[in-house]
Order: sequence, then structure tokens, then C-alpha cells
Amino acid sequence: MKTVEQLKEKAKELSKETLSYSRQGIALLQSGNMKEGSSLMRQAHETNKRFQVVLDEIIRLEKLIS
Repeated sequence: MKTVEQLKEKAKELSKETLSYSRQGIALLQSGNMKEGSSLMRQAHETNKRFQVVLDEIIRLEKLIS
């Protein structure tokens, strides 16, 4: 089992990935590249779901600790 600190680091990484995919996707969509832009936006969505799972686990563990 990962520690809360390890999970927080993972959450930061996933947050940065989500932001990166989203920004790239928006740029591609605005330039007219709908297929690749949509693909990156889907990746951003999936990464955000993983982020939410990690965040839920952090919250659960912090409740157990306190």
C-alpha cells in the first residue's frame, strides 16, 4: 500500500498530465485538427478519472489516520 505522500505525488503528476493533454487538445481543436484534438481531450478525461481515484484514496487514508 502506498503512503499518503506517495499518493499526493501521484496526484500532482496526474494533474499535470491532465492539464497538458487538455491544453494540447484545445490547441489542436482550435487549429481544426478535430481527430487528434478529440483524442487528446479523451486522454485528459481518462487521466482526470485516474486523478480522482487517487484523490479519493488520499481522503480515505487521511480519515483513517485522524
